[in-house]
Amino acid sequence: MKYIYIIAEGQHDIEFLAKLIKKVFSLSKIQKCSSVDSFWDSLIPKNFPIDDDLFKRVSVPLFLQNHEYSIALHSANGIEKIVNTLEESICLINSSNLFSIGLILDADQKEKPLERFNNLIGKLKKCEQLNFLDFPSINLGEVKHNKIKFGVFIIPNNQNVGTLEEILIECAKVNYSNLLQLAEEYINKIDPTQLNNSDLK
Repeated sequence: MKYIYIIAEGQHDIEFLAKLIKKVFSLSKIQKCSSVDSFWDSLIPKNFPIDDDLFKRVSVPLFLQNHEYSIALHSANGIEKIVNTLEESICLINSSNLFSIGLILDADQKEKPLERFNNLIGKLKKCEQLNFLDFPSINLGEVKHNKIKFGVFIIPNNQNVGTLEEILIECAKVNYSNLLQLAEEYINKIDPTQLNNSDLK
């Protein structure tokens, strides 16, 4: 079995990746805890509430599996938590049995993809628990083929600024053009002067 661990910024990214990976590799989404490969047991929380906080989301990966691959897709709940999520998970699982690790994040509009990539790699290199990994240097999209494959992908294409939502809009133009038109009409009728900054965001 090839164990693959992927961390993305948020739940929307995870759902999108799950649809894509399921289609390409003919994997099934695992719903029952008892069906998840035991390799991932330590990533499944056993207690609730987490940290005694009733409002805290239970951070459990989405699992995909077939006869060859077992994949855990984990939401970090924010770009600033990707490194911590990886660091914590590596402490819990037998990382020597991992086939590969992937990190997925948005380029967003604030930084160029290369800047975002360099910031992320800089933070990863500071983590002692991760010093066994071979990190990519300057080539966005490169996968390092060491004992554990490791790569970073910055949405939308490792080159341009953007987000997953922009990819979804392009998909909607093909698959849901009527709904997209209605949504755009609705948004265009909103008067931004009636909203404060947090509402606009």
